Amino acid sequence: MSDDSSDDSLGGSDDEGAPTSQNLLASFYGIEKTPVKDDDDDAEPAEPLDRTDFEAKTYVEELLRRQPLDRLLERDAALRRETRTLGSDLQALVYENYSKFIAATETIQEMNSNVGAMEAGVACLDATLCDVDALAKQVNGSLADKRSQIDTLVRSRRLLKRLEFLFELPKKLEVAVSEGRHEDAVSMYEAADAVLSSHGHVASLRDIHDDARRIVTSLKGDLQVFDDTLAASGHLAARVRLLTKVGDAEDASKARAAAADCADRYLCGVLDDALRNDDASLSLERRVTMLSDKFCGPRDAIVGQLDGVVELPSGPTAKFVDQVQKMVSNSTDYGDVALALRAAVAVDPERVSAVAATIAAKAHDASERELESASTKALDDLAASTESDDAQALRSAPTNADVALRRAARSLRERAAPLEPFLSKEDSVSKRTAKSEAWLRSMIEARGGLQPSTIVALAALCRLRGDDALSTDLLERHVAVVGEDLDQKAQDAIATISVNDGPASYIDACVSMIAAASKRVDAALRSKTHVAEIEISDDAVDRRARSLRTPRASGAAARSGVEMDVEKLFAKEATAGESVADDVTTGVGLAAALLSRFAAALAASVRTRSLSRDEYAQLERDGRRLHAVLPRYVRDDRLRGVERGVMEFLEEAAERVTGAAANGGSNNGE
Repeated sequence: MSDDSSDDSLGGSDDEGAPTSQNLLASFYGIEKTPVKDDDDDAEPAEPLDRTDFEAKTYVEELLRRQPLDRLLERDAALRRETRTLGSDLQALVYENYSKFIAATETIQEMNSNVGAMEAGVACLDATLCDVDALAKQVNGSLADKRSQIDTLVRSRRLLKRLEFLFELPKKLEVAVSEGRHEDAVSMYEAADAVLSSHGHVASLRDIHDDARRIVTSLKGDLQVFDDTLAASGHLAARVRLLTKVGDAEDASKARAAAADCADRYLCGVLDDALRNDDASLSLERRVTMLSDKFCGPRDAIVGQLDGVVELPSGPTAKFVDQVQKMVSNSTDYGDVALALRAAVAVDPERVSAVAATIAAKAHDASERELESASTKALDDLAASTESDDAQALRSAPTNADVALRRAARSLRERAAPLEPFLSKEDSVSKRTAKSEAWLRSMIEARGGLQPSTIVALAALCRLRGDDALSTDLLERHVAVVGEDLDQKAQDAIATISVNDGPASYIDACVSMIAAASKRVDAALRSKTHVAEIEISDDAVDRRARSLRTPRASGAAARSGVEMDVEKLFAKEATAGESVADDVTTGVGLAAALLSRFAAALAASVRTRSLSRDEYAQLERDGRRLHAVLPRYVRDDRLRGVERGVMEFLEEAAERVTGAAANGGSNNGE
């Protein structure tokens, strides 16, 4: 046979039988062992020796028939080992549980000794129960004939008690009323009223009912008196309920109205007492807190009394809110006002919040007015300090004004900050800040019509405050103001041309005006690119003036080819120059813009009149002078464009010369 068949016939290895027997022994003696888990509780044990239908003779015969000698010897040795193991385990279990065996033996002996005493007690109890049962039967039998009589007597006694209560009702009502036990009196009357009404045909009961009604009517009159002591004692709601019970619907309505009036008078009196004891030397927050504490206690007690019975009157709370408003309205310490409002808001959050919003709005309005006054002063100081057009003043005045404005805004905002939480949703701090900024912007715009130095200083102030758009607008307005002055000077100069040996003085005056405007912008805006006044010697200026090729005074006559070439060259260069926009927010850009405008103004003015040859010669000298000083103020990228403007002026002048001869102009210019 193979090894597999031999193992199957043995019913398992040595390790399978021993754990099963050990678990059985451990279970019997109460020692926890891990049971062998089977998939099916009804399955047969794997070890044949553990089967319930095990037959030793059949098992041995089967082994002898199927197993060889060596396997039989091995199986015999295994059984011996298992036997010795089980014996050792049994001894260990007995040793471990020896104390339990002794205790169990003693418990059994004690139970045996007590069973006798228990049997005697049970027997005595059984005899007693038999005696009780016999006595109960005897009593029941003796009283069976008189049970109906007893029931009749009991009902009669109850009726007599009720009649006694009814006959004594008037007296009990009077006693209860005299002792102030109004609730007891009303309860007794309610208990008897239905019975007396149903038996009104009995004269005696009718009289009792009349007396009771008379007493209750008198009691109702007493109950209808509501004084302040009733509110203080906490009996307002009880009084209303009593009047509702003893009166009709009209009486109940009057009682609720009287209770509300009583509560109103009482709480107003409490508030008046608190105000009489108000100490003006204390802080506003402390005064309001004390007033709130003195008012809230009685108010909450009244609310507890009247809850669900009478609606609490609003007069005392409104009076409290008015008093708080009077206290905080005249205070300028907004921090103390905020603390006072927080102390009062618990009394009536809705009303106090509305008052707080009004007070917060007034405080912020006052701060805004102060800020407007401070801003106006700062702007006035800026205008006064820059009136002299001093470069140092232009540099410092905008910064000083900005510091003053920010300091005033921060100070006033911090002062009113404690009241910010009380502002309404529609009146937020951000909206007020935007409104203040808009007002300041309008004030700056309104001052934009002042002299140029003030306009530039205001532009610098706007740039410091981050309003670049308004700053640019003001600088463009500055260009317009200076440009209008240049236009007027150009018109005046062309209207009355004074012939001199050299250029007219208005050229240098206007150039100086442009230079001053450029320096003004650079100083106020602290520009890093200043107008570079290059020192040019008189000889260099004369050479540059003589080098200018001016048009010939020919009226409507055709021009020479050289002149046309010069004009084309200047036109090409001017087109390149004109593509560069002039940035009037810098000195160099402003100078280029103003010089171009001045040249254009000269050209526009000369179109309005006719010129003699001498007048044209004077304008030619003026144009040469203007052309000569351009490099001092205009960058190379714009120089050609401005020069083109000067040439256009001279061209316009040349075309306005009347009676011009062929040599009326000069190419080299003496």
